Parts: sequence; C-alpha cells; structure tokens
Amino acid sequence: MEYVEIVDENGNCTGQVLDIEKAHEQSLLHPAVIIFIVNDQNQVLLGKRSTAEKIDGGKWGLIGGHVSAGETKKQAAAREIKEEIGLEVDEKNLIYLHQKEVNYDQNNAHVIYFYYLKTNLDITKCKLELKEISAVKWFEIDDVIEAITNKKQDIIAKLDRVFLFKMIKNL
Repeated sequence: MEYVEIVDENGNCTGQVLDIEKAHEQSLLHPAVIIFIVNDQNQVLLGKRSTAEKIDGGKWGLIGGHVSAGETKKQAAAREIKEEIGLEVDEKNLIYLHQKEVNYDQNNAHVIYFYYLKTNLDITKCKLELKEISAVKWFEIDDVIEAITNKKQDIIAKLDRVFLFKMIKNL
C-alpha cells in the first residue's frame, strides 16, 4: 500500500497522510514528479504506458509518478526512474526545472514537479516495469512538441507543457 502526503495548491503539506487510492477517490492534492530524460542528440525518452493502466494506457508519456509520504521529490524522481526503466540515478544529477503544475483532473489531483536528467541511456538495456511501462523510445523533441500541439492521441502531455519541452531543448 502506498501512502502520500496531502498538500495545498502551493505544495505545502497539510499534515494529512492517506493511501494513494483514497487520495485519488477524494481528489485530494498530493505531490508527483515528472522527469524529462534527454540524451546528447537532444531526444527525450518516453515510455509507453501499459494497456493495463487506468489512465492513458497504451500512450507515450514522460517517466514519473507519486511522491510517497516521507520521501523528497528528488528521491521520488530517482525511485520512479529505477522502478519504471531500471536506471540507477544519482539524485545530484536530477535538475529541478523550477516549475510546478497544479492538476485537478478527475480522481487525479496532483501538484507536479518537473525534473531534467541528461543521459545517453541504451534503451535496449532498460529493465521495464511491465505493469506500468511496456516500451521506451527516444523521440525528437520537436516531434513531441508537434504531436502535443496537434493533439495527437498517442502522446500524453498537456498543451501548456509545450514550453517545458522547448526549455529542455535549449538546456
């Protein structure tokens, strides 16, 4: 069972800790992380969500997940990368993009923190958590921006996140 801290819109802890399912059922804000993993060819790594996933199954998206109760955001980012694709990451290599997003989707309320990781990961060596991610692939950042802008259904990303893709393209 995974527990998360409930937060306000500024990301401040309220002192309440709940099972993740209860937090979702009650649409209570809790922290999550999303990681832009980029290689030297300026491509971004996307994972194809398992078709078993309740939300956006079978679609391509960035690596990420919930911040567990008692865990820092950087610890959560490193853990999610390890869990989803099998890559051990030193937290000092995760760069906080100084952006956060408050998201009130139905049964999925999060304060999301975005991180950046530069690596030339050989994706053939990834150990995928098949319950969550069925495949990984390097995508050209401009292609992802175009897919988001044109609302292609196979890429998970909100239009208001395009500026983040443009930001990482220039890092």
